Amino acid sequence: MNLKNIFLILAIGAALIFVYKAGSSSEPNQSAPSTKVENGVQIVDLVAKGGYSPRIIQVQPNLPIKLKVETKNTFDCSSAFHIPSLKISKSLPPIGISEFDIPALTPGQSLEGNCSMYMYRFTLVAKS
Repeated sequence: MNLKNIFLILAIGAALIFVYKAGSSSEPNQSAPSTKVENGVQIVDLVAKGGYSPRIIQVQPNLPIKLKVETKNTFDCSSAFHIPSLKISKSLPPIGISEFDIPALTPGQSLEGNCSMYMYRFTLVAKS
């Protein structure tokens, strides 16, 4: 086996490890504690750093949503925040909380957001 083949095998192995670790994150896919209701509005907390956490958030249908996106020394593409269906697009500050008013979702409806490169995504899902 020559050096070129060894390098290729090592590169493929490293790529497979990266894909496995990215897909098997220890963070939960859903998080009930990230939502609460205040004065008839759902408050949804989302962290943007190296992606969005949690990635899937269950919300109550027929209640408007205030999405609070927190950045914590965020310098990756998750700071380029988008919700295409609502025409929301904003560069988030490296540190802080940005708020977005989201209209109520109907039962079963979902709303997707992403970074500018579509690498990182999150989904709000309305379930009763």
